[in-house]
Amino acid sequence: MASDPVERPPPAGGRTAGVNPIVAPEYDFPLFADRPRPYVIAESPRSGSQLLADLLWRTGRMGSPGEYLNAQYTIPALLQRFGVGPLEAPGGMEAYLRALARHRTSPNGVFGLKTHFIQLRPHVEDRSVRRLLRRSRFVWLRRRDVLGQAISYLVALRSGRWRQLRGAARRPHHSEFSARTIDRAIATVAGDDRLWEVAFDANGVTPLVVWYEDLVADPDPPCRAICAMMGVEPPQPFRLADSPLERQADPVKAEWRARFRDQLGWVRPDPTPASRAEPAAPASAPASAPPSPDRPPR
Repeated sequence: MASDPVERPPPAGGRTAGVNPIVAPEYDFPLFADRPRPYVIAESPRSGSQLLADLLWRTGRMGSPGEYLNAQYTIPALLQRFGVGPLEAPGGMEAYLRALARHRTSPNGVFGLKTHFIQLRPHVEDRSVRRLLRRSRFVWLRRRDVLGQAISYLVALRSGRWRQLRGAARRPHHSEFSARTIDRAIATVAGDDRLWEVAFDANGVTPLVVWYEDLVADPDPPCRAICAMMGVEPPQPFRLADSPLERQADPVKAEWRARFRDQLGWVRPDPTPASRAEPAAPASAPASAPPSPDRPPR
């Protein structure tokens, strides 16, 4: 691993570590023995956190932010790599967090973590996690286009593809449209976002808000704001081209979006055929007669 703390090379292991490259040793820094300065990226599904974390990591000065509370993929792999016992053991979470701080803190003392609220929730009452949160600065990564976020989340769930590397083959996604499933996906991403809002309010935290749409339009301003929050001067401008990650464009997303919006579009003309339209009121009925109590007003 390169020891230069200014700029880090693309991780070779990250290209072969499947959907969870953060467990690869290429993301380790030289062992850090002091107390780190932590920050937390509060995310919801498909909010752009992989891109943001990758850009910050490449400075060599913002730690290696990753989903370190992901119980399915990250925690088991890193417990094994770092030689730490299970979280269920007494002091297990504290030992895990210390190992993370030793291996994933950049030489300037900055440690980054990103997490969905649902990943944090099972551990929020652990004393070591609470100490970490109390000492952390927070970035709230959000997405204005909730429908696009939900459809992206649903496609990723069904296809198992959570990232797209530049130059890699794009495999088309084939799946049936389901408005009810999109409803549930919207509830998931919006619910995670609202839980962060409640948690920030409960703790008197004013996070630095970063919008996904601003990040993909020009990552330099939001990334520089995060660095400034941590007292870090980035070595160079942030550019999308510096990351191997690309947006996962998929024609099915546009199709599902159009169909879902069309279903909710009550301003469009009534599709009821004229032959089935309700007959007009009898000529003898007064023009101002109130609607029948058995039928709602039209």
